[in-house]
Amino acid sequence: MDDVADHWVRLEDTPRSRWKNGLGLTRELMAGPGSHDWDWRLSIAEIDRDADYSPFPGCARWQWLLAGDGLDLDGPGTRQSLCKPFQCIRFDGGMPVRARLSGGPVRVLNLIWWPCLVTPSTRVRRLRPGAGVRIARQDPVLVHALAGQVRIRGALGTDAHAPGQGDTLLLVPRQDGAAASVCGDGTVLLVRLQPVSGVRG
Repeated sequence: MDDVADHWVRLEDTPRSRWKNGLGLTRELMAGPGSHDWDWRLSIAEIDRDADYSPFPGCARWQWLLAGDGLDLDGPGTRQSLCKPFQCIRFDGGMPVRARLSGGPVRVLNLIWWPCLVTPSTRVRRLRPGAGVRIARQDPVLVHALAGQVRIRGALGTDAHAPGQGDTLLLVPRQDGAAASVCGDGTVLLVRLQPVSGVRG
């Protein structure tokens, strides 16, 4: 990805598509390196009833609760719960999973990836005014604005960029060693996407 520019996607510009089973809606935010042949995919799902998830055999998944009362994910002999804002769980993408809502509708953020192609690492950071977070750029990094006021410096060729809640920025690697930083009074999700050595180019 070294020859690709930073990429910004606004949540309001991403269309909703209905699940194949009709029980939820998805907004695909980003996928890399391409939408049809991806190593990873970031999306937001809106779920208003108990529903089975589509399987992704060979993939792994992380899911964060964005809004709502939470849900339980039931799989073969296992149950995991999302009940707090920005809480995350990981599960096998190929495992049959049914989401059972704890109350009303929920909105969740999903990262799906092929472990044979990419190794992600994530952290949710609560930003404080006057204290920024440095982002090294040796690997692609996703910056997703979860809440509040966020500003990103050293991206998109501008001095400062202010994504809105739900917006996502992909920071591509920089050969010159330059770093980006995120600051403000809000909460962000940072996802580093380290390619598996020797798999691609």
